[in-house]
Amino acid sequence: GSIDYKAMSKSVPLQADYTPLDVVFEDEGLLVVSKPSGVPMNPPHRFSSGTLVNMVIGHTGEAPFVAHRLDVWTSGVVVFAKRKDYVKELHRQFRERTVKKEYLLICDGDPPPGEGFTVDA
Repeated sequence: GSIDYKAMSKSVPLQADYTPLDVVFEDEGLLVVSKPSGVPMNPPHRFSSGTLVNMVIGHTGEAPFVAHRLDVWTSGVVVFAKRKDYVKELHRQFRERTVKKEYLLICDGDPPPGEGFTVDA
């Protein structure tokens, strides 16, 4: 028989990181945190740490359900479900874009006159 390495790796628990989180909101089903720039969302391996997911585990004691992601160099608010029954509805809201998001761009200098850009997020 073959060895199912993927299933075997899931037997290794994700690591907890006890770096304090900037908690924006928390109740029995949701955790909303402010993610700083430079912090990755997920660990590349189950035995790695230093990511927002690892910090949430350190905060709650359990692996969260990720509702959406931000790029490593993007700072902003991230929503996690603490209960599995919240996941489907959160994913629907992000997929259908009923979640209101606002973006702030910080620029060093002025763009050339007549040139600009649009972010379609």
